[in-house]
Amino acid sequence: METMLFSGPGAVPYLTNGLRDPAPRVRAAAAKGLFQLGQLEVIPLLTRMLLIPSPVPVLSACHALGQLMRLQPPTLRSDHPLSLSLSREARRRRPPAIAGPLVLRDPSLPELFEKLSGTTNDTNATIEALQHHVKVHPTSRAARRMLAAVLAGMDRAAPALALIESCLAEQPGVLADLLDAYRLAMRIGDLPRAERLGHKVRDTYGALLDACLELAHSSRGGPADQLLDRLFHLREPSMNLYSAMIQLKAKQGDVETVLDLLTELLLARPGNATVAARLAANLPPALSELKSALAQYSRASAGTSSPIPA
Repeated sequence: METMLFSGPGAVPYLTNGLRDPAPRVRAAAAKGLFQLGQLEVIPLLTRMLLIPSPVPVLSACHALGQLMRLQPPTLRSDHPLSLSLSREARRRRPPAIAGPLVLRDPSLPELFEKLSGTTNDTNATIEALQHHVKVHPTSRAARRMLAAVLAGMDRAAPALALIESCLAEQPGVLADLLDAYRLAMRIGDLPRAERLGHKVRDTYGALLDACLELAHSSRGGPADQLLDRLFHLREPSMNLYSAMIQLKAKQGDVETVLDLLTELLLARPGNATVAARLAANLPPALSELKSALAQYSRASAGTSSPIPA
């Protein structure tokens, strides 16, 4: 079988027949040869042989895998079958480029944040800018959600609630939207609506808290133990859970979920310059124009005494 490798890809059919041989040593040798010819899918065959309750197939598979582990693909020619197969597999498994949160892919948002950078000290001007944007771009969920947050901060609960519920109709599982909608329903005294929203808040919050506890338990020690203590004090629905979710997902390296959470937080609390700055710093190159506008907005928002919710 070793000499068959000199035939290159032409040896693949013969070695494939060797995989059906009743002798474990022949099967293992055939799999090893096929791997060297770029047939990467033979590795599962060798690993399955390790599970056979008999010493011969296990030892044969161990021997073949040990020899494969000693191969050094970087030393092979670039046109070697194994090098070509590994290169194709690497390209296939390469993670797709991060496009950023869907709600932020609205091409009208950079212009909006640039306008808002000049109105951070004037709440009425901020409301006018957001209302104009919503009128011109009625499908902009980000603009509607920020307008709702600003109106809520000005004690205009009814229009704020209507805007948040329009956002929930498009994306019903956003915790920040559910919490604010529940609070606004209570504020205007709409108890049936508040009760309906309260059930959704408890279900959503409970599921998220359980997921956070599970993640924190799986990475015990140091900061994780401190986070567990914080989570045990977050039994009642609270926006503070966002901080824990972001921390846990950042530790996992889940960049997309971190961006989604920061976006939800910023749209619900548009006056939070720290969140705006962190979101701007982490936006992908695909949203470079928004990244620049959001960074400008975060600098303008820092240190202001505006009543815009933060």
